[in-house]
Amino acid sequence: MEVKEIIKSRRIELGLSQHDVVKYVGVSEATVSRWESGDIANIGRSRILALAKILELSPLVILGEEQKTPPAEAEGEITFDDFTYALLNESDQLDDEDKDTLLAMAKHMAERKKKKGGE
Repeated sequence: MEVKEIIKSRRIELGLSQHDVVKYVGVSEATVSRWESGDIANIGRSRILALAKILELSPLVILGEEQKTPPAEAEGEITFDDFTYALLNESDQLDDEDKDTLLAMAKHMAERKKKKGGE
């Protein structure tokens, strides 16, 4: 399924109108309509995060990187909570060097937790 179809079908599945998406994401109705028709293929990063949140999808789905899996059915899968969205939004403000540093720090912290016996 193409991203345009995922956006529209998930919106309908959740009982959302295009206007609901407009208000939440902060774009025009024409923009949402163009996303759903495929006329706009490149969605801005900050819009992807908001769109993914209202549609209860991973941002990777909006980017076309993974199959849609509703959070309720995604056993054992990582969900994007408020912290994750905040982190993604803040990291969008960083330059490439700072993003690399942030990623290295996160990997280091995760590895340290594994060594201590955490999950």
